[in-house]
Amino acid sequence: MSTSTRQDVSTSDSFPHSTLADDNISRQAPSSSSTSSAAPPQPDTTASTSISTATASTAATSTATNATGTSAGTEVVGEHEDAAQRKHPSGVLPVVNNVVARVDLKAPLNLKTIALNVRNAEYNPLRFPAVIIRIHEPRATALAFSNGKMVVVGARSVQLAKQGARKFARIIHKLGFPVRFSGFEVLNIVADCRLNFPIGLERLAAAHPQFCSYEPELFSGLTFRLIRPKVSLVVFVTGSVKLLGARSREDLYRAFDVAYPVLLEFRKDVRPASQ
Repeated sequence: MSTSTRQDVSTSDSFPHSTLADDNISRQAPSSSSTSSAAPPQPDTTASTSISTATASTAATSTATNATGTSAGTEVVGEHEDAAQRKHPSGVLPVVNNVVARVDLKAPLNLKTIALNVRNAEYNPLRFPAVIIRIHEPRATALAFSNGKMVVVGARSVQLAKQGARKFARIIHKLGFPVRFSGFEVLNIVADCRLNFPIGLERLAAAHPQFCSYEPELFSGLTFRLIRPKVSLVVFVTGSVKLLGARSREDLYRAFDVAYPVLLEFRKDVRPASQ
């Protein structure tokens, strides 16, 4: 196996026109017989020029990113998030830490072939009927099934999840599978936040039994289920809150706006220790 890698800078959906090899696809060295009969290889100046251009572009992007105080691998706070934070009186805003999405590649996949030719891939059909592929930029994990369905997890935003899904599709396409990127859909957005006060979970569960589920003997958190939007909150006595099930950022922020007054009502007063 060759250890040299090249950066994939293709961003279009037209996979057959990609000119650079992806860093997740492993290459095998040619046999001695084919090497002796073939003409000596010529240096690929086009690929070198493309890689140099991509490196310069990446450096310029990194410089501009550092100047604005954000990075490509972290959650970027957009205008919608700034507006939501200004409007909410508490100043607390849920931070997205995982986005689960799915995409249909429109082609059957040979999972064993993918596992043998893609780096950072693992496949154990006795445990799970999908091949697991991991990439570092953007940081995401894909679960590719033999029917062409693929689930992407681990991204910090919807944009990064879509970018990672496209990169996974290009990796699989370069192995010879006639895949197409279609049907991208967000299944779940997971976020968390920390309130500035502890919460009385027992009183909250007693006041709203139709929405709350609390079994302290089994789990220390209280599950608070909202109807509109259909989002679940896992609330801990320390004030830590995890939001699950949102399909968009708007649902995420709306769920927090609905739940925050209820949580504030059952705020637990902390008395200072007696001297």
